[in-house]
Amino acid sequence: MISFNNVHKAYGINQVLRGLTFEVPDGSVTGIVGPNGSGKTTALRILSGLLSPDQGTALVDGLPYRGADDTGRTLGAFLGHSTVPATMTGAGYLRYVADLLGRHVNGSSPTSTLWG
Repeated sequence: MISFNNVHKAYGINQVLRGLTFEVPDGSVTGIVGPNGSGKTTALRILSGLLSPDQGTALVDGLPYRGADDTGRTLGAFLGHSTVPATMTGAGYLRYVADLLGRHVNGSSPTSTLWG
């Protein structure tokens, strides 16, 4: 499970995240949608351990991502502009990444249960 609990982050006087709190259950695919500058990339950078929150916690399976075992197989995210070929579907890209990691996709759709 992925969880954000009261996460705050500011860049100077610009408060980007203000008490971000939500959970993502195991085996689900979740999109974060919002306008430019709303904190989507900042939240994912905090979750992946690339950035520290000013306050609060972001956890993967109850641990900070930096301290988790097998991190490359636990969380996947696009941070910034995608380099997915225009001819490849989202599902095709998920299968491609799974192949790179030596994993398989369960179910008929990669959005049902991603990793086995």
